[in-house]
Amino acid sequence: MASLPVPSVQAMVAATGIDHVPPRYLRPTDADEPVASDGGEAEIPVVDFWRLQLGDGDELARLHIACQYWGFFQSFRMALDRYCAAVKITADGLLAAMATNLGVEPEVIAERCVGGVQSVRVQYYPPCGQADKVAGISPHSDADLVTILLQANEVDGLQIRRGGAWLPVRPLEGALIVNVGDILQVFTNGRYKSVEHRVVVDGKKERLSMATFHSPSKNAIVGPLSEMVEHEDDAAYTSMDHDELLKLFFAKKLEGKNFLNPIKKLKNSG
Repeated sequence: MASLPVPSVQAMVAATGIDHVPPRYLRPTDADEPVASDGGEAEIPVVDFWRLQLGDGDELARLHIACQYWGFFQSFRMALDRYCAAVKITADGLLAAMATNLGVEPEVIAERCVGGVQSVRVQYYPPCGQADKVAGISPHSDADLVTILLQANEVDGLQIRRGGAWLPVRPLEGALIVNVGDILQVFTNGRYKSVEHRVVVDGKKERLSMATFHSPSKNAIVGPLSEMVEHEDDAAYTSMDHDELLKLFFAKKLEGKNFLNPIKKLKNSG
C-alpha cells in the first residue's frame, strides 16, 4: 500500500529554508511531556550479541530484563560487508535468545519467520530553525518483531517513552539500537512490550539513520503463542493474518501504540 503523497522534506527546505515549518510537522503544544535529564542514559540496557551467541547466562538475563521492563536495548554492532543479510542473522539470533528466556523453543518463532519480511528505511532529518517545535517522526511503536537501527552520524534525535517521560537515546560507539515491536508483544501475550518512540530534529546539524524492520511471513498468523497462554481466555489479543494486519497498519496515522487496538481483547468486568 503506497504512502500518502506529500512533498519531501529536502524539497521543502530547498524551497523555503529551514525557518519555515509546515503545520503537519509541528508537535502538538498540548502533548508536551518532560524529557529525562542526561543522567538517564546510563540506565538504558546494553546487550552483547556475541555473548548471547555463546549462551552466556548473564547476557541472557540482561536481554530478558531489557525486553520485559524496557522493550528496548542497544546491541554492539558488527563490522558488516553485507549489512542487510548480516543484520537479519542478528535479528534471528536475538529472537532465538528471547524465545529461550520465555521458555519457548526458538523454532516456534523461527518457523513463523520463514520467508519473513525484512524492510529497510534510510531516514534523513535536515537541520531546522524551529527544532523545538518540530516532530521528526511522531510517537509510535513499530509493527514488527524487532527493529534494528543503525545511527549513521553523531547527531542524536531518537527518544523512547519511559516512566511518563521521553528518554533521549545516545548510541554507544559501535552499537546497534534494537526496538521490541508490536508483533513480538502479541506473540508473547504482552510479556515483552513494544517501545513507543519518536524522533526530534536538531537546530544546526542533519541526522542520518537506517532502520531495518524484521517481521514474520505475510502468511503467518499473528496472535499469542500457545506457550504464552495457559488457557484460551488468557489471550490478550485476537489472532489475525499478518498480511491483513499490515493493511490495518498502513491505513492508520502513526499515533502512539494505537496499532494494537484492533486486535486487543476486551476483558469482561464482571
